[in-house]
Amino acid sequence: MDVDYFYEKRKDILIQRNSLPGIAGINDMPFANLGRMENQGVDGTIEYNKSFRDFSMRVYANGTFTHNTVLDQDQPDYQNKYQNRG
Repeated sequence: MDVDYFYEKRKDILIQRNSLPGIAGINDMPFANLGRMENQGVDGTIEYNKSFRDFSMRVYANGTFTHNTVLDQDQPDYQNKYQNRG
């Protein structure tokens, strides 16, 4: 039986800018390394082996649970918080 826990915090993810105001006069928003994300989870396996005279049996199972959180994706902070992503 194996169980692994992982945690990773990434930054400088390439995303398209969302917070530039329309008054800037830019039609296509530029890309920038502004994204941040947090990933964590658990991964596990379990194995059972049994041998009988001329027969052997192996049962193997694998399971994973992950949770990812977007920390920053360069969005404007709207007055009504329900309009914000994530």
